[in-house]
Formats: sequence, C-alpha cells, structure tokens
Amino acid sequence: MGKRELIEKAEKIWFNIKFRYLILISLFILCFFIFGFFSYFIGQDLNWDLLNYHYYGPYSLLNERLEIDCAPAQFTTYANPLLDLPFYYGSQIMKPWLVGFILGGVHGINFFLLLILSYLLFSNIGEKRRLVLSLICAIVGVYAPMFILEFGTTFNDNLISIFVLSGLILMIKSYSLDLNNKKYLYLILFGGCLFGLGIGFKLSHAPYLIAVIIAFFLCIYSFRNKIKNSLFFFVGALVGLFFSSGYWMVKMFKLFGSPLFPFYNAFFKSPWYEYINFADIRFLPKTLFHVLFYPIYFALDSTLVIEKPFAFRDIRFALVYLILLVFLLVFIYFFIKNRFYKNTQKHTINDCFNNFDTKEIFFIYFFIFSYIIWQFKFSIYRYLITLELIAPILIVLLIEKFKINVKIKNIILFVLFALILVLLILPDIKKSDWSNSLFDVSINQDKILNDATILIIGKYPRSYIIPFFDNKNMTFVSLENNLFRRGKDNLLMKRCEEIILDNREKLYLLAKENELQNNSKILVKYNISIIQSENYSITTNIETLYLFRLK
Repeated sequence: MGKRELIEKAEKIWFNIKFRYLILISLFILCFFIFGFFSYFIGQDLNWDLLNYHYYGPYSLLNERLEIDCAPAQFTTYANPLLDLPFYYGSQIMKPWLVGFILGGVHGINFFLLLILSYLLFSNIGEKRRLVLSLICAIVGVYAPMFILEFGTTFNDNLISIFVLSGLILMIKSYSLDLNNKKYLYLILFGGCLFGLGIGFKLSHAPYLIAVIIAFFLCIYSFRNKIKNSLFFFVGALVGLFFSSGYWMVKMFKLFGSPLFPFYNAFFKSPWYEYINFADIRFLPKTLFHVLFYPIYFALDSTLVIEKPFAFRDIRFALVYLILLVFLLVFIYFFIKNRFYKNTQKHTINDCFNNFDTKEIFFIYFFIFSYIIWQFKFSIYRYLITLELIAPILIVLLIEKFKINVKIKNIILFVLFALILVLLILPDIKKSDWSNSLFDVSINQDKILNDATILIIGKYPRSYIIPFFDNKNMTFVSLENNLFRRGKDNLLMKRCEEIILDNREKLYLLAKENELQNNSKILVKYNISIIQSENYSITTNIETLYLFRLK
C-alpha cells in the first residue's frame, strides 16, 4: 500500500465519527499513561505546601480538627481542602509511587484538552495542517516552566487548569451552534459549572471566570444575548462554586463568621482575625513601564513573578504581547491614515489581516482579560498556568490572520516555537527517590503525655507530622507565623493563648535543635522555657525533629 493510500485511509477513519470517538478515548488513555510514567520517573515530590497544608488539610477536615487545633498550617489551615482529599486517601492505601503515577496521569489530561481546544479553534485551517498544529500547540503548551514545575505535585494549579480548559472547550464549542439552539445555552451553563468548580477549589484562579463574562459582553453584538449568555454562565458558575466550596464556606461561616475566613476580612469583619485583606504584593508591577511591558520584563527576569529558587526563562508571553502589539499598531496606523489623510485611498485593517470569527474573538478576549486581571491582582506566575498552556494556541491564531502565504506562516510559526523551546530554561525541580511511605514518620509516643498541647513556632511547614500522632486528644498550636503574632487583638490569637495557659503542665515544643535559641526568645513572652534535657525524637524522610518538654 502506497503512502497516498495510507493517508487517504487514515483520513477516512478520522472523518468517521465512531472511529473519531474511539481515537479520542484511546488518546485520552495514552496521555494518562505517558504522563503517569513521566511522573514516576522524575521522582517523589515533597514540596513546602504539601508539608504545610495539603496533607494536614484533609486530615483536619475528616477528624474535625478545626475546633481543636489552632492554625498549625498557618493561614492555609483554613483553605478549602476538598481538592486534596483524593491525594490524602490515596496516600493512606497506596504506595507513594502509585499516587504519583496517578497524579501525573491526571495532570496529563491538560495535554489532551489542549489538543481538543486547538482543534476546535483551528477550524479555518486545512485538516492535515489543523491536526499537526493542534499537536504542536499541545506539546509546546505543556513544555512550560510552571506546568513542569508543578507536574506530579500537590500544588493543584495543574488540576484547576483542567476545569478551566474543559469549561473553555464548552464555551468555544457553543459558538459552532445557533444562538437560539437550546444546546448552545446548555454548553454555556455546563461550561460555567466547570469554571465554578475550579474556582471554588482555589479562589486565586477567579480571574478566568471574570474574563469569560467580559469576553461575552465584548464579542456578542446583541445586548439581549450578552445578558442571556452571562446569566447562564454565572448561574452555572454558582452551581459549580456551591459543589466545590459551598460546604467549606458554610463551615467557615459557622465557626468564624466569614465564608472565606481569614481572607478578605476587611470586608467580612470576622472577630476571629484582623480587619485586613491578605495580599501578596511582592510580584506586582513596580513602575509604569512594568505595567505596560510586564510580559517582556518577566521574560528577561522571572524573579519579578516568582520566588528566586524557582527562577526560569520563557518567552511565550513576550511573543504573544509583541504579536498583539503589531495588530494594535497596524490598527492605529489605518485609523490615523483614514481619519487625517482623507485624500488618499482608504484602507482598513482587513487589507492586512483575515477576519476573526466569534469563537476566536472570544478566546482572544478571554486570554487578554485573564492576563490583565492577573497582573493587577496577583502577578504570581503559578496562577497564570492556564494561559501558559494556551499561549501557543493564541500565537497560531494570530499568525494565521496575517494575509501571507501559508508556507511563510509555517516558517514564522516554526521560528517562534523553536525560539520558545530553545530559549526555555526550566526552574530547578527538586524531587527525591520514592520512599516506602509518604513521609516515613517514626514517633516514640509512649512517653508523651495524654492530652498534651504541642507548639509549632515560626513559618516552618510542620503540620504534616500531626496525622501520625496516635493520641487524637492532643492539641497543636502555631505561633509567630504568617497568620498572627503575639499582641494581635483577635479571637483566634486569644484562643491560642488560652489553650497554652490552660495546658501549661502538658506543653511540648516541636522543633529542630538548631531552632531552640530563637524559639526560646518567643516563648519567654509567654513565660515559658524549654527543658532541653527532656526530648523525644521524630524522624521523617525530610528532617529529624524533636519534642521538647516546656515549663
């Protein structure tokens, strides 16, 4: 069978709808296993957030520890733990390597979704080229610093992106239907549900939800349809939000008088914390030039948007910015020419670029406004992970609109993607060999007093130890961390102090030996001292800790 016959046979199979679904299912399974094996080979993840709250959070939820412990995971003690439940349960019944394999496979769903999203958006491109470009965009999309840094980890941004990409696919798919078709509105509704689910699990990804509503208003001409689409999407988002965070919001409201405690407390005014809003402003643009050209700045220096240990180099956002800038400059040029030089022949932007269809306009607005909201609200790079994944798709869409020969377009795309891949420097990814259990915790608990209160001082991530104590009557209290310090006038701080005062005879300090000097200075404020001679070691595959008796 010749090459041409093979291609024709493959095309017949692809255009057969039954075979297409079979191919998609096979591709989904293949992606899961490929990325699962990749996660296995890169090793076990023991990131700071996992040690701090991704393991303790589900344990706290299942064992009603919120009313027993006092902020042992610092302010993230009160973050929604529902998305971490599968990881927690898996860690109880499976070896760490198998949990890592499954987590990597789930993260690989992003690759599959990028293929689908690309294919839907490239509907104006010939079939063979459409398939090739979709595959390239998926590959370049996941070969990105933040996706790889968080791959196979519990940071959860790679999981939230699955909800956002799935919702986005439904939004894009809806534009292939008539506006009066009921299925169109159902797609908008279910797309909203997916966005709401993702945002409910992690509120820091809310810019994507807001950007969808803005995109609806800008890319739909009928005011009635603007309202209808936005309303259906918003209702769907509320339903999704209810399922992913409704229970936790109600729980927070009952315990602390705020559904988002301790966040946005300047608005909710819970007496359990200061009337302030948490805001990490370290990475926000510092100058006007930063505001205007931030994608170029952080392409040159990534520490503007991420901590120095995770520094990287990636130019995909800078390229998107520069291509959009070309479109803007051409538009300004034609506007000025037609406005002020009326004697010359009139030209429009359509002389240089092909028209965008509605789904493409929606996608571009979604990207632009998601980025703008992110830049002014966070500028924390890992919250940008969905845009990092879909940036190659936007590059293709924009280049395709230039009225130039297809071969020249292919050359430009090849050069741009080659530059992204060649210039890419991945962040330092620290993994360890797979251990027999997640943390390999060993505690000699025979000599520890029943009903003891154990103090954790400072910003160290230590709450992962708590589930391994057999005595569930113990209380864990954190002091001098990123949530509060002594002297703050709120009910949560007072509760911590009351727990310490009521249990002075059964107090312990969980710390390393080299932390005792600094911890002693803090404990003096509470009239407490450390009995260094009376201590019990706790060994893990991360560190060796000690329980010191206090008096």
